[in-house]
Amino acid sequence: MQSYKDMLVWQEARALKQDVYNLTYQFPKSELYAMSSQLRRAVTSIGLNIAEGAGRGTVKDYIHFLYNARGSCYEVETALLYAVDLQFITEKDLTPILRKNAKVAWLINKLIDGLEKKMNIDDKKKIIRDGIEMYDGEG
Repeated sequence: MQSYKDMLVWQEARALKQDVYNLTYQFPKSELYAMSSQLRRAVTSIGLNIAEGAGRGTVKDYIHFLYNARGSCYEVETALLYAVDLQFITEKDLTPILRKNAKVAWLINKLIDGLEKKMNIDDKKKIIRDGIEMYDGEG
C-alpha cells in the first residue's frame, strides 16, 4: 500500500494549504484570530484528516476521516466566499483557489467511492454528493 504522502489527493491538499496561507497574509491584522485563523485551521484539516484516515486500521475508519476532510473543503469554500463578501480578497484572488479546493474535494470523493466499492457498500445506501461544482475533473 502506498503512503498517504504519495497520493495525489494529499499532495493537492498540501498545495491548497500553502495557497490559502499565502492568501490570508493579505487579510487585515484585525482578522488574525478570526477569519484568518478559521480558514487556516479548515484548510490544514483537509490534509490532516487524509493522513489520519490512512493511518487508521480499517477502511471504514479511513472513509470516516475522508468525509471529515471533504467537510473541511466545504468550510474552506465558504470562508473564502465570506472573505470576498468582507472585501478581504477579490474575486480574482478567489477563483484559482476555489478551483484547487474543488479539485481536492473531487479527488476525495473519488477516493471515497473507491473505498466504498472495496467495502461492497450498496449504492442505494451511499450519501449523495453535491460536490463543489467548479471543478470539472480537468487539470
